[in-house]
Amino acid sequence: MSAVLRMTSFPVPLSGKIRDRKPTTLDQLKQNILVKSMPRRLQAVIQAKGAATKY
Repeated sequence: MSAVLRMTSFPVPLSGKIRDRKPTTLDQLKQNILVKSMPRRLQAVIQAKGAATKY
């Protein structure tokens, strides 16, 4: 049995409220960096077919 995953586009658009909000604390800054990097991270996992990635 094999499964095929197809992704139509990256990055997934985030709502303007989340994407454009300026961080006021260090924790918010870290969270914003993580949210913005998720499409790149997910693409790396897909290309590695679930194997280890640098993330």
